Amino acid sequence: MADDDALNAHAHDVMSAHSMAVIDAETALRDALADLTAAEAALTKAQAEAEAARTALGAARTAVAIATAAETRVRQELADILAQISETRDDLGAVARDAYRGNNFATLSVALDASTPEEYADKYVSLRTVLRAGDAALGELAVHRADLVNAREQLTAVRKQKEELAAKAAEALEASEAAVEAAATAQRELAAATQNRASALDAALKARELDYQRYREFLAEAQALRPWIVEMSGLLASSQTTLYGTGSFVRPGTGTVTSEFGIRRHPITGVVKLHTGVDLAPGDGFVYAADAGTVVKAEWNKAYGNMTVIDHGNGVTTLYAHQANMFATVGDKVTKGARIGVVGSTGYSTGPHLHFEIRQDGEPIDPWPLISRAPRPTPAG
Repeated sequence: MADDDALNAHAHDVMSAHSMAVIDAETALRDALADLTAAEAALTKAQAEAEAARTALGAARTAVAIATAAETRVRQELADILAQISETRDDLGAVARDAYRGNNFATLSVALDASTPEEYADKYVSLRTVLRAGDAALGELAVHRADLVNAREQLTAVRKQKEELAAKAAEALEASEAAVEAAATAQRELAAATQNRASALDAALKARELDYQRYREFLAEAQALRPWIVEMSGLLASSQTTLYGTGSFVRPGTGTVTSEFGIRRHPITGVVKLHTGVDLAPGDGFVYAADAGTVVKAEWNKAYGNMTVIDHGNGVTTLYAHQANMFATVGDKVTKGARIGVVGSTGYSTGPHLHFEIRQDGEPIDPWPLISRAPRPTPAG
């Protein structure tokens, strides 16, 4: 039939109720992708910080080298000044000795004791010469001493600057080493995230393959019911004891709808899936007959689990799947809202819920328009 072809064409990869393995694999794949993205970002950041730290370390080492050269230069200048001071002191001592030997540093009366103007002039010129030489040596010594003070102050400043630069270089080295280690850690985490992603992807593919196989089985079971339901409905229609439904429904369970009827695209794998009914949350835990009718199936099914099928006449049947326990048996005539089982998770199910189908002449139709405004059954007391 055309409808069967449409189901096969569009719902070709994922079963409506995904197996727990698929859900776990998809969750792991999502987490692995998120971890991989985070690891790549961390690696990029760590590599940038490591490069910046290496640049800062190079600059700090250069600055220390410059400061060391400056310290060496100032030390040499200081040594030169000390040598000049020593030399100037020697010159000043020589002047003093010469003056002493020539008696030129006697009191002024020595010059005044000259007996002739010529003798006075000679002694005065000699005295002025010695005094000028002494003054020059003393002046040069004062300059050297001032240079010495400046050089020592400069050396102190250079030493302090060098110590600060050395400390910064040490900090830069520590930061560089930490950044390099962080980059290495990020690299390892990226490798682990890549491996996790590969593992998660492999698990997802395997789980999806398994789920695909289950879906094919589910679809085969769903399609196999069609001719059987049509046959049973025909037999019941000719029976004098057939119980017909009222033509209106109550909800088959008290829980909320968790999955609707129809073909939709899976959010993770991107494939199209078919849901042949609606899923209801457990609610009070019981399964209720949506309308009066005759139970035509109450058995275990590999895909549907514990499954009950009720014929309501006029080609309308309802199906209740994944029950933990079934109260009704084949041939039972049930009233609308009667409890026929317990919500469970048998067959291809990811957790406790009621899978409910309405079929017209054996073909699944959307149950929601028929039960969305229907009254709820009387819940278990």
